[in-house]
Amino acid sequence: MGYITISEYAILINTTVAAITANHSSTYVDGVIGRVSDMVETYCLGTLFESTVMTDERHTAYVRGRRPQAAKLLIQLNHTPVTEVSTVEYRVGNTDTTMSTTNLDYDPISGIINLWWYGPIWRTQEQWTILVSYTAGYTTVPDNVKEAVALLTREWIDADDRVGGGTAGIISEYRIGNYMEKYAPGSVERGNIGLGTVDSLRAQDLLRKYRRPGVR
Repeated sequence: MGYITISEYAILINTTVAAITANHSSTYVDGVIGRVSDMVETYCLGTLFESTVMTDERHTAYVRGRRPQAAKLLIQLNHTPVTEVSTVEYRVGNTDTTMSTTNLDYDPISGIINLWWYGPIWRTQEQWTILVSYTAGYTTVPDNVKEAVALLTREWIDADDRVGGGTAGIISEYRIGNYMEKYAPGSVERGNIGLGTVDSLRAQDLLRKYRRPGVR
């Protein structure tokens, strides 16, 4: 599901739903919005724009510190912003032990959890499997994220029309960071997301603040 509806898309690009669906089916436009929304999430390095419950997310962590009381583990959750950490477990063999989260030390923006308070336990081995269940994501999609999705959707549809002569579905992927799959011949290969037009460059500016810091 995309971060905006067709109605919101029409408002954000200053047109009407009727004008959009006169040239493209609502199914096609919804599909582009959905794919662009997924790529925005990837571009933002795991920042979620809908509240999502993550269950038993698995992490491999290594002990830092040599003194028993100083030994600690640092893990970084895959998604942010973190709004609640419900359970943290460590695994030994086939047994999972639930840890107290009363004094849990974590950064909701980076998703980094410092498991320092179990120092004496961490000292017993160097590598641990940690399972975390938590909730992450914005409760409502921020307005500037919606605008970015609309701009990238317009760019995608315009490129489909130009390259395909009005036949939708030509573009295969956008650029995301340093990764880019092959798409329409002659497309501009600049910018970190999208096809490098004014629309995608503006979208980058809108999304930059949501690219979370400290990602491993």
